[in-house]
Amino acid sequence: MSGETHLDFTAKFDGHDSSVPSNPAFNQVELRRIDKKQAEVKEKKDGAVVATVREKLSSDGNELTITTASKGHLDQVTVWTRSGGAKGARDLFAGEWKQDLSKTRMRQGTVLKIEPDGKDGSVFPVSSATRPVLTGSSTI
Repeated sequence: MSGETHLDFTAKFDGHDSSVPSNPAFNQVELRRIDKKQAEVKEKKDGAVVATVREKLSSDGNELTITTASKGHLDQVTVWTRSGGAKGARDLFAGEWKQDLSKTRMRQGTVLKIEPDGKDGSVFPVSSATRPVLTGSSTI
């Protein structure tokens, strides 16, 4: 992979499918809030679940651990450190995050920004850019 990958979508934490346009891996997401510091995202391709993503905030809200599980693949664990943006009282996930490669089991340098949208803070667009990095003698 070379270059950057960019993905934008807007969805609610209501357990209903939302469209994700222009993405070959999945074209729908279903968001569900487990509690104030945990969420689950089901990525779907034409209605079938292709990956389940669990997001969990640390007790201080400054570290975000994301575990992605998909059939036939090892779980991918990425750890993020809050790098900016305001923590919202209603949405603790909001803010800018930088991937902590020392704690991540997927060697990619990625920037993640989660923006609250709407009065209840439950709707948000997600924007991420992936920048491949060299790991040992192989290139990702």
